[in-house]
Amino acid sequence: MPYPVRDHSNSTSNRLILDELNYDRKALSVEHEALLSRMTDEQKNVYSKIMDVVDSANGGVFFVYGYGGTGKTYLWRTLSAGLRSKGKIVLCVASSGIASLLLPGGRTAHSRFRIPLSIHENSSCDIDQASPLAALIIRCSLIIWNEAPMMHKHCFEAVQTSLQAIMGAVDPSNSNKPFGGKPVVFGGEFRQILPVIPKGSRQDIVNATINSSDIWRNCTVLRLNKNMRLQSISDVDERDELTTFAEWIASIGDGTVGGSNDGCAAIDIPEDIRLETSDDPISTIVESIYPMFKNATDDPSYLKDRAILAPTLEVVESINQYMSDMNSAEGRTYLSSDSVGVLTGKRKIRELGIDFRAYCPKTCELDHTRELGEIGFGGADDSCWQHWRTCKSLQPYEAMVLKATSMVSSQLLKISQRLQKRLCSSPNGKRNGS
Repeated sequence: MPYPVRDHSNSTSNRLILDELNYDRKALSVEHEALLSRMTDEQKNVYSKIMDVVDSANGGVFFVYGYGGTGKTYLWRTLSAGLRSKGKIVLCVASSGIASLLLPGGRTAHSRFRIPLSIHENSSCDIDQASPLAALIIRCSLIIWNEAPMMHKHCFEAVQTSLQAIMGAVDPSNSNKPFGGKPVVFGGEFRQILPVIPKGSRQDIVNATINSSDIWRNCTVLRLNKNMRLQSISDVDERDELTTFAEWIASIGDGTVGGSNDGCAAIDIPEDIRLETSDDPISTIVESIYPMFKNATDDPSYLKDRAILAPTLEVVESINQYMSDMNSAEGRTYLSSDSVGVLTGKRKIRELGIDFRAYCPKTCELDHTRELGEIGFGGADDSCWQHWRTCKSLQPYEAMVLKATSMVSSQLLKISQRLQKRLCSSPNGKRNGS
């Protein structure tokens, strides 16, 4: 007896398509009208050009260029709400987990398109043409890719190769169109972080950016120049102060500060945003950002509204350890329960599509559970966390807690003999299973 043929293009059986159509179209229509009414003329011009291409169904590639605060995220929200309110599918992705949280229904580009971690010029995405993901791509009306400049050009080329193959199966003429004829909108600015090339020169980094790819020839660059964040500030003095700061930041990105240089410059930090040096710089910055930390650990909003950015993971770990030591509350130490599952070794990792070397500081074969305990990740103590700890899953598609999700522990319980489902809450009050 022959096996039944699965038709993943049928939206009634494709979970990915059902998830992308599971929006309140009426509520989105109201949201879209509200967002559209508050757009500037500059934003409306960009919005109209993108929507015209989507409505024409002829495909096109755009790059929305604008520094922070010019309304790129606002534009993504408006485009997504407008198309989803009409029952169309919009795939919102970003180059990092944090950036994806700002997009409605956002995911990382690696997760959505299954981009390989070890990328090269001949790479393609792990998408079967008969898979539900391929059917989702065929159905989508627009792809929004935020913070594009920070990703290697080979990632975009791999996605384009895969989309050309998928859409080429629908219509052979799509095989030669950029991204298989799908409308794609990139966003970001090149003054922020560019692709990280280990031990690479300045030329290596420039060569790895998206505007060094052949894809760039097909990109229509749309610019946003007006800082919307400053316009929303009613206090005149505060707005003037932030305007001066924004112009100073932009001048650093443009290379106009520090004199004539070839990528390196000595920049003077204004006194009003500079902390005086001391023998203990970590203590100085913690006391400046969290002056009431010892007395405000029970107030989630106090911690949520503040953050310290650090240049390296080592500094992050030092700051986290310093602040953990400041907390006088009783702590609990929870060690992970490590297991390699039914399949072990490289075979298991290969089936999960994970490059274990990206997680383990040394070459591990994953033949013993000991290696699992050695896996560290950014901003966390490599052995254990006191007070609280989230779980890192090597099976991201089965995990309930996504990367870059902020969680607040509501209870610290003694180890139970039976596995029980616990609830954690995110800083916005929503509850998540863990």
